[in-house]
Amino acid sequence: MGYMSPPDSEGRRKRFANKVEIEKYLKETRMGNLQLDNFCLTRNVLGLSSEFENILLEDKEGLKFKSQEHLRIQRLMKPFQFGWLRRVTIRSSDQRVTSMSYISPPDSEGRRKRFSIKIDIEKYLKETRMGNLQLDNFCLTRNVLGLSSEFENILLEDKEGLKFKSQEHLRIQRLMKPFQFGWLRRVT
Repeated sequence: MGYMSPPDSEGRRKRFANKVEIEKYLKETRMGNLQLDNFCLTRNVLGLSSEFENILLEDKEGLKFKSQEHLRIQRLMKPFQFGWLRRVTIRSSDQRVTSMSYISPPDSEGRRKRFSIKIDIEKYLKETRMGNLQLDNFCLTRNVLGLSSEFENILLEDKEGLKFKSQEHLRIQRLMKPFQFGWLRRVT
């Protein structure tokens, strides 16, 4: 697992495998206001778009190839290219996901539609002939995918039913910051 720096003037990237290397690079380049806590250095998949996170598997011979998880994430990112938004609500008392929905791209008058079940999404896709989106591009399970807040909103519901952004949502926003500067995350 590691990070790849933004490309330099000749298109080359530097690879960083640990916090010390990243911290040194940040000091040398004075890159924005990035801090070390904007980087996730644990060996797990964050589930980001392939433009931000590459997932590679090594076989016995050491050859690397894209994993099934990487391909699944690419498939699930497709609706966001068309302006869809995913919204997840979590109950604050037990951190369980209570609802999940997709919000359509705005129509010509700026209105959006909310969908929670497959049949409604399928009907909308047929009516609008939106790109070549298919039902399997949508994850309708009640869970957090961990995407950037521009694609997935996480709302926390308290006892009174009030909704507000969760700590997980804020953590994801913090971890997305390096990608605004051209960083790439690589998981092997």
